[in-house]
Amino acid sequence: MAVERYSVRRDLVVKEANAIETTWLRAGLLPEAHRDEARRLLSDFVDVRLRAHTLARDPIQLIEGLRRSAEIESKLWQHAEASASEAPTAVTATFIATVNQLIDTDAERVAAARNQIPAGVWLILTAVAGISCWTSAYAAGYDGVRSFFTSALLPLTVIIVLLLIFDLTHERQGIIGISQQPLVDLQTLFRSGPHARRW
Repeated sequence: MAVERYSVRRDLVVKEANAIETTWLRAGLLPEAHRDEARRLLSDFVDVRLRAHTLARDPIQLIEGLRRSAEIESKLWQHAEASASEAPTAVTATFIATVNQLIDTDAERVAAARNQIPAGVWLILTAVAGISCWTSAYAAGYDGVRSFFTSALLPLTVIIVLLLIFDLTHERQGIIGISQQPLVDLQTLFRSGPHARRW
């Protein structure tokens, strides 16, 4: 369960970066009145996402990052609606589709971050681990063959495994993070100019 959730969150970073870049490229085909502003908003969106990830351990900063992301998405949608009214073409429709995909992916990332292992599973897992260690130590003591393995190494191994599971499922509290490199590459792209590429 932990690895699956970790993989989903990691893949969503790439998916979001692709959605943002596609939207940014198609923004270049919008009417001039909306083109530059849409690209500026997308650049701000990447900055906000990276800043929110860096400060995610602070709940207040996290909430502010989510609020700011939603605000930018709303402004992008307003430009999409205005472009559709001024130039109802297939090109504008593709921009609207990618903005919609960007908003959906953002919602998926938020949902994935909140999708933790249920407390009941943690309770059962901890109970089983504790009982297993106690049973192993009791049996070794009863047989008179108590060893370093049953006394220390086995419990230590179980604790490490539990910490690893926690780390994989709590990205903001642990040391095993999810690389934001796709978004960092986008940030570099946007700052390099409209004709730059990520590769």
